[in-house]
Amino acid sequence: MKAIIWKEFRENLKWGVLLLLGSAYGIITLQALELDQVVLFNSEYLIFATFCFPAGALALGLLQTVFEGSRDRWAYLVHRGISPERILAAKAIAGLTYLLIATALPLIGMTWWCSRPGNVAAPWHPIAPLAGVTAIFAALPAWFAGVLIGLRDVRWYGSRILPAGLGLLPMMAVLMFGQFWVVPQMLWTIPLSLAVTAVYAVAAVGVVRHRGAYAPQPVITRWCLALTTACGALILMCVLVTMTYEGLRELSSDLRRNRLMSYYFVTEEGRLLHFERKPATNSIVTVTDPATGESIPHPANSEPHGQIGFWLAPEQVQLRPRESGQFPEAFVRTREISAAGASVWYYLSEQGVFAGYNRGTRKRALTIGPDGWTEP
Repeated sequence: MKAIIWKEFRENLKWGVLLLLGSAYGIITLQALELDQVVLFNSEYLIFATFCFPAGALALGLLQTVFEGSRDRWAYLVHRGISPERILAAKAIAGLTYLLIATALPLIGMTWWCSRPGNVAAPWHPIAPLAGVTAIFAALPAWFAGVLIGLRDVRWYGSRILPAGLGLLPMMAVLMFGQFWVVPQMLWTIPLSLAVTAVYAVAAVGVVRHRGAYAPQPVITRWCLALTTACGALILMCVLVTMTYEGLRELSSDLRRNRLMSYYFVTEEGRLLHFERKPATNSIVTVTDPATGESIPHPANSEPHGQIGFWLAPEQVQLRPRESGQFPEAFVRTREISAAGASVWYYLSEQGVFAGYNRGTRKRALTIGPDGWTEP
């Protein structure tokens, strides 16, 4: 077995060095961009570690196994008198060693550098490396997923790739809890990653033991392999649904791009104005006073001045004309304004104010006018 381990270390040294250089380059570049912050606390490093570490582990596992089928190299290894399980163990020893060195060494170096006084103009806390540590544990299942994809002897490439979906579970957990630095939940991602790794390891043992023989596998192996495949199919379906939804929403947005977006705004003087804007260029086309129908000159790309008032959607405003043709009343239905104690709003053109009344007490609750927001 020592010869197999040495073979794996020798053949995959270049991939381990490449992974180490990529990990070191990423963490050093992120720290250089923000010298006044500890990069280990930043979400940018969390995203980098959560995605790049498992991606590198998956690639390393694939590179250690995908070429074993060429020129029947796997049959040569098996016929040397060593069991398939020990061959897999030798690959795991070499691959996981390179993975841990490539990810942990830059993390340890950056931890030491940031903890030295005077290097970073930011406070230091010993818990800073936790995000990187959880990302390293989340990369362990990805290595076994790469081995499982590379060694499975199946006809459909889709069924070979599907088991990689379960490895996304610890990645999503690390990303979700690490964004807000919820320390107890971040610590729970470590046993979650180890549990997923165990499932992958059992499935990989069954695959290497019966590779090419199409012999019945143990029950636990079949269940672990089925679990990884089912989770991969579920995640793939979720990704396809999300991409379809986003594509349809983008298409709908493109179809509405040439339409004018209409809304109302109440100024600090209590004046109700109607705006029309082009969504494509975000420029204001027309500004009118619904009480008089007067067109008001306004810069095309500037917001209305005096934003003491509030924005109103067209469906929130219902104008009622008088005999004179003006629009003295505007009923507004919006939760934000109702929370202020006013459920019905009127635009009082004679007073030049926008008054809110409580429908229950029939008394004025709030007024927007030249003096801003006032209460009775």
